[in-house]
Amino acid sequence: MPVDAAGVAAVAFGSVFAYAGYKGISIPTAVQTIVQGKNPSALPQTGPITGPAPADTGSGGGTPGQVTGGGSAQQILQQTAAQFGWGTGDQWQALQQIETHEAGFNPKAKNPSSGALGLAQALGHGQAGTAGTLGNQYGAQYGLSVGQAKAANSGDAAPQALWMCGYIKSRYGDPVKAWAFWQAHHWY
Repeated sequence: MPVDAAGVAAVAFGSVFAYAGYKGISIPTAVQTIVQGKNPSALPQTGPITGPAPADTGSGGGTPGQVTGGGSAQQILQQTAAQFGWGTGDQWQALQQIETHEAGFNPKAKNPSSGALGLAQALGHGQAGTAGTLGNQYGAQYGLSVGQAKAANSGDAAPQALWMCGYIKSRYGDPVKAWAFWQAHHWY
């Protein structure tokens, strides 16, 4: 039986995509590592969130805003998105597309030219007292407390996911609309 090159390429790309999402690293980083002949399993893994979840920072009455669960950055984003009603279907698919194009589920991703940081690729939202070890791009808004913003600015996926979902809800209403904007402008 002949080997279909397009099929092999699709399986290879899918494998890299899945591996990068599982490990919490960017797809370009995973591909670059493989092309360089290095083992991608040697890349640093985003650790699971441990300890108690931060307090609810929503406005109450069922408003999303509690950081829950743990696992990979993709799992954390999906758990957070579920609080907004976006954890499945078209909304989740749109959010995945945005995240894949922005940071590849890497909470430590930093744009070398702009300085945009983390899952949301936040830029310019930090405030006095919210700086972390990686910068000061997430501020105490879109559902985050000052402490959560500091954690987000230090590469913590959970508050980054909450900030991202809060930002999308505030600016676009939902991920489908945000993804439509992203497709037209290549930013959101």
